Amino acid sequence: MKYLVTFATKGLEAATSFSTYNGAIYHLNDCIDAANIKIADFEKYAPDCFRMLLTDGRDINIRIERQLDPDVRYDLKTARNGRIIETRRFANREYAVAYAHKILRGKGYTASALGDKEGFWQIKDEQNVYEIGVALAVLNESKNNDFVTLGIKANATEDEIKKAYRQKVKENHPDRGGDAAKFEKIQKAYERITKGQSPKTRIVKKYYDSRDMVAFFESYDAIKSLDKTQNKFHLDLQVELENARRQACNTTGSGALLLALGGAIFLAVKSSGSSPPLVLLAVAGLVVWGFFRIICGLYYQDKIEKLIEKYKRR
Repeated sequence: MKYLVTFATKGLEAATSFSTYNGAIYHLNDCIDAANIKIADFEKYAPDCFRMLLTDGRDINIRIERQLDPDVRYDLKTARNGRIIETRRFANREYAVAYAHKILRGKGYTASALGDKEGFWQIKDEQNVYEIGVALAVLNESKNNDFVTLGIKANATEDEIKKAYRQKVKENHPDRGGDAAKFEKIQKAYERITKGQSPKTRIVKKYYDSRDMVAFFESYDAIKSLDKTQNKFHLDLQVELENARRQACNTTGSGALLLALGGAIFLAVKSSGSSPPLVLLAVAGLVVWGFFRIICGLYYQDKIEKLIEKYKRR
């Protein structure tokens, strides 16, 4: 059994495989230790499912997945000028990296530590650009291409196999305008199936980036990762918070003025000896509106002050 620790975030989906569950847990803890103060929040929201929020707002989903040993491998692909020229398969990442070193040495280059951590190397000569990359592959169930060629299921009966073969021969016979290469492929598929020699191939269900995730977190720096747009965002946020605090203070002050105005009008009316209903109603409206603005202003002022303090701590 293999245990995969997978990390998914914007622009990156990486995985590392381990032979034991404890190995996967230790790796996860190493990643948490490497991130350290860069983590704003970390929580477990389902069995073997975690969520890590970094201080720059990057949201990372982490899972520990179980896969059978034959369903996990590491593919080392070599490309020349953008076209893959070789793919080699390995049981673990260390073997894949070691073979990448062999390829590099053969071309007169030395592997870099950064390339080893990222699982990607690029070299150039006078005419070509070579790219070597390692990826973790999760394989699907076995698939028999010969049965696909005849258009039947792998559990087809003998009669179904013969019927499908005859139909394919009829449709693709060269004497009837069919393709000779395809006709030969159908014949060979039928022969292998009837003799019990039909090979099975594995289909890659998913590829994961194979970088060293601990190194990824160690090299991550929230301050350095902020680009000009993000810096402008933080500056704009600070300005907006200060404007909001000023507006909250103004709301409280205008409420106090309305309350004072209502009280002054009430005293003036009372001292005059007459109390017109409309005037008293207006005074009551001013007093209520003043109290309301004072309460709202104080409430939002308190919330904004807390937001500013939280922002300064970040």
